[in-house]
Amino acid sequence: FNQTFATDGLRLDAPRPDRWYLRLPDDPGVRTHPLENAIGRDIQPLLPYGPASRRWHTLLTEAQMLFHAHPVNRTREERNQPLLNGIWLWGGGVCPTGIRAPAAGLYANDPLTRGLARLAGTTVGPVPANAGDWLDAAAGEADGLVVLETTRFDPMDDDPSAWAGHIVELERAWFAPCRQLLLRTGGLAALHLHPGNGRLYTVTSAARWRFWRHPRPLPTHF
Repeated sequence: FNQTFATDGLRLDAPRPDRWYLRLPDDPGVRTHPLENAIGRDIQPLLPYGPASRRWHTLLTEAQMLFHAHPVNRTREERNQPLLNGIWLWGGGVCPTGIRAPAAGLYANDPLTRGLARLAGTTVGPVPANAGDWLDAAAGEADGLVVLETTRFDPMDDDPSAWAGHIVELERAWFAPCRQLLLRTGGLAALHLHPGNGRLYTVTSAARWRFWRHPRPLPTHF
């Protein structure tokens, strides 16, 4: 790939089998859709769009032809393994500058958050097993940010019970203990939930005085 598209200024890096990065010389001039939105669906409406979309559609077709004829794919086909027959572009951006950590304590396992923390020159720890371990690790910190990687529910997976079980585990390990700290002991001043949908949900310790409202476990909201 890198040899074929060197004149286009493209370089493909694959530090891990599940994470590939395409380096570009400048703004690609397109917008993209996350891969998870394309799984099991017609990809035509989800291809890169924008002023330079025609160029990128051509490049993606050329990459598909390149991969199709590659000896690695022939070997995979003989082994009845899935073929590497294309590249899905998504998540592009420009490396930010002058960023600051959003909280005194950061806990994350995902590469994006850890990379941003490194860029900000901030220490980031692994995600604790549960809320209790987090509070022990965060003793003395004014505030903290924990990035919980959640299982995405997709009807195409045909396994809703696995997703439901994951939500129950999140409730047991994280949300129920945090709710108790907020509503009973006052061990937390506030809890801010960023579910990744562009919204922010906040509960403060003042909620414990609203005794006429009964807290609901997370799974009951789905």
